[in-house]
Amino acid sequence: MNDYMLQTKMPDYAITRQDILKLVRESEPEFREGQMKRLLAHLIETSKIEHVGHNRYRKIKKTVNKANYENRYSETALKIIAIMEVEFSLVDYRIWELSWLNEFMNHQLGRNFIFLEVEKDGCEFIFDRMMSDFAGKVLLKPDSDQIIRYGVNDGIIVSRLISESPKGKTEEYHLTLEKLVVDLFANKQLKGMLSMGDYPEALETVFAVYEVDQVKMFRYARRRNKEKELKEFLLSKTKVELKVS
Repeated sequence: MNDYMLQTKMPDYAITRQDILKLVRESEPEFREGQMKRLLAHLIETSKIEHVGHNRYRKIKKTVNKANYENRYSETALKIIAIMEVEFSLVDYRIWELSWLNEFMNHQLGRNFIFLEVEKDGCEFIFDRMMSDFAGKVLLKPDSDQIIRYGVNDGIIVSRLISESPKGKTEEYHLTLEKLVVDLFANKQLKGMLSMGDYPEALETVFAVYEVDQVKMFRYARRRNKEKELKEFLLSKTKVELKVS
């Protein structure tokens, strides 16, 4: 059975490895189970199917190409990145800006904050270093009330990076949409500054415009104990199509 015929026979919903094996054997009875690993790898590599969870595969429908999300940093953020890359090259971190959410939110955010998330052991050292260059603009692990009360425009929020946070494709410190979507529900700082009423439209825009790896997203959601909440919200409050069962 050629790739096209197999893809045509597959249903629109996710099926298992054994289901795919049965479909193949309808045309090739001699096809061995030991050949499945190579076949699945080939089908995924050639964008015929996608892996959408443990032993779950789904054929890829022809859709309008979506954009890859790119991070656009302010001058202040670029200065922070330069310091991190030179002086803290071994520290795992992510950096992103609150103003980026204006692309998705109906109610525009009036102030910008730069979130610098660093691995646990580096928080205090990096806070002290940032204070030397950005005195009066840096807060260490504040809650949302402290950010609103004491934060200044383009202020820097230093906080702990959650382990297993998704890494950027071009640079590891880039924010991924998979992390952003989950953090909208898991990050208490964000939840205290944003309106949940803006979430449905914002999430629909994210998924409609950009590529989002739902397997990666829900893996991180499990790490943050937010998988159930995120899945239920997307199903009940948005028109986002879930590809992961």
